[in-house]
Amino acid sequence: MTLAKALKIALFSLLGLGVIHNLEAAPEAQVAV
Repeated sequence: MTLAKALKIALFSLLGLGVIHNLEAAPEAQVAV
């Protein structure tokens, strides 16, 4: 595995966790939209 691929996987993992956290933290905002 190259360093670039490892960084990309880590970045997408962090983005995915952030999205999930936001959905769990603010369900009312998501429903309003």
